[in-house]
Amino acid sequence: MKSDSRFASKAESVADAPEPFREQLREYLKPKEEVSLLVCAPAYASLREKYPGTVLAVTDQRWLIVAETHPNVAEVEGATFDDTLLVEFTEILLYGELRIHFALDGKPRSTAAHFNTVTDGYYREATQLVLDGIEGHSRASTRNASSNEAAVLSKLPFKFRNATVDNVPPGRNLLFATCLPALIGGFRRELAPAAVLALTERELILITEERRHWFEPRKEPKYGKIVTYVPLARLAHHRISHHPRFCLLELKTHVSHGGETFEIMLPLELEGKVAECMERATTLMAHIHGRDDHEVAPPNESSLGS
Repeated sequence: MKSDSRFASKAESVADAPEPFREQLREYLKPKEEVSLLVCAPAYASLREKYPGTVLAVTDQRWLIVAETHPNVAEVEGATFDDTLLVEFTEILLYGELRIHFALDGKPRSTAAHFNTVTDGYYREATQLVLDGIEGHSRASTRNASSNEAAVLSKLPFKFRNATVDNVPPGRNLLFATCLPALIGGFRRELAPAAVLALTERELILITEERRHWFEPRKEPKYGKIVTYVPLARLAHHRISHHPRFCLLELKTHVSHGGETFEIMLPLELEGKVAECMERATTLMAHIHGRDDHEVAPPNESSLGS
């Protein structure tokens, strides 16, 4: 395996992974598992923290993240696709994180692989493979925009348009998208960053700006984003509750071994738009749960909007 020791690299097989990762992979992977992707990343330091070296493996049955917690000592976390709840992909300047949420013994858990965004392509590929595994089928390698997509995108702020197009999974149609402005509380503190809530045939996608620390000036530009993919196949139910300054959208995700609630804060005046999005998501969920082995056809484009 040819690699640059400063950045993540793709390994062709488990035998190409460095120690102590190789031994752990051989122990945890089953003989008949087909490895779809194997990414080896060295220890990575950001401005605030230092992260251990990792190996991320995605197979036809599961995903694994092996981290070197101490010199020559590696720990493994992972889950089958059936126990995986949702995926978060973060990019802030050169800092990247792929965090995967799953359920184990009735409790929600998550683990992450950190990387330099120079090699973000490997982790984007891993994100799509995990989403494919959750849905039980592979999707097209490219995405053809529908005629409705331009109308949906035209109503988003310019800074969110490209981010939305870039993060809709291959083979998916963008059915709905609405912008959620930043929520500002007392003392002009940011309660929630600006975001876009989008819907495809198979997932809800939340794209948020990086969260601003309370002491940072509001005029400072933001360079990062966090993309959260909530597969509709994992969405059990949702609820919108009212609070004095905002509404709260609660998404309950669930698998056989447990679940997790994901919350989204939104301005009071956007409750109707978000409720419309969730109505469409509920209709798509009925198709997905009723036809797990078929691709879900999108609704008629005349019925879609933002």
